[in-house]
Amino acid sequence: MKLLNTIAVGLIILSGILFGMIFVVPFLPLSLTQKGISVTVLVIGMEITWWAAVAIVGKQVISKYGKYLVPRRWRIENSEKEKKSSSL
Repeated sequence: MKLLNTIAVGLIILSGILFGMIFVVPFLPLSLTQKGISVTVLVIGMEITWWAAVAIVGKQVISKYGKYLVPRRWRIENSEKEKKSSSL
């Protein structure tokens, strides 16, 4: 399991590097066609690495942070905070 987490983190980092390279391509001495193809390849590679990492750690992330993604809990937590602040 630890190896899968390491692979997922590596894929996320690779995705970030590919994303950053998108902003470098316009300054390279390439033709417009080559720049367009390069950016397209980088975006596709970035998405593939990102979603591969999400597929590896998805269940863990959803189980850990899933409770923060339920809008019903947001209202409950906000009303509890308001009650606490009004009692002060």
